[in-house]
Amino acid sequence: MSEFTLNPANGLATNCVLDITAKVNLVSQFPADNTFNIYSENDLLDKAKLVKCPFVGILYDGSRPTQGDMSRQGLAAETFVTVVLGVTSKSIGNVDSRNEATMYLDAIRAQIRTTRSPTMHKWKWAGESFAGVIGNVNIYLQRWSTFTAMTN
Repeated sequence: MSEFTLNPANGLATNCVLDITAKVNLVSQFPADNTFNIYSENDLLDKAKLVKCPFVGILYDGSRPTQGDMSRQGLAAETFVTVVLGVTSKSIGNVDSRNEATMYLDAIRAQIRTTRSPTMHKWKWAGESFAGVIGNVNIYLQRWSTFTAMTN
């Protein structure tokens, strides 16, 4: 799936996750069948057992109120989606997995930055971090946010 089509029957959170998933699938260096939606760390661990590294899990990371709500009714929010990248933690030969991870993170960032979310607002890069090692897999997080009006 390389193209995202907005489905009004889905909620905004689902559409935002599907949008990021479609954009990650456009990264040519990354195997598209290794991208999946996740709901928790346990879900990530279960799904990651079925694929080889590298892989990407896409996580809806909640919504938070923004300071820009002029109506003062609490209807302005930022919706967050996190890209969870897994790469092997063991270097083979002269391959350094940190270089592999930064290559994937750069490519994912290039596919998402300056694009619009299903809310028609631009995706904003919200940060990146190393999250630790699970088994022999290094986990990196890349967070994105977009404005969401909490209306119908």
